[in-house]
Amino acid sequence: LSMSRGVVIAALNMPPLPPGQAYQVWFVLPDDPVSAGFARVDEAGRLFESLDSAPDTAQLIAVAVTMEPEGGVQVPSGNVLLLGRAAR
Repeated sequence: LSMSRGVVIAALNMPPLPPGQAYQVWFVLPDDPVSAGFARVDEAGRLFESLDSAPDTAQLIAVAVTMEPEGGVQVPSGNVLLLGRAAR
């Protein structure tokens, strides 16, 4: 969580996506996770994504990345590849 850049996600050694799949980012809130969009991974498996829009940071529990069908889903599949808890 960055005061100047919103939410910044960085990871190394991400697994390659199978055809028809995408990395979807989620804001984990007390009621339900909310899709924050998609993350791109380069050919070396590096993920770096900066998301401008973040929910009320007082409500943010964590940020998660899941592997989902291209185009995304309304609720995460449960296949969480990254999970970062919000610092308080």
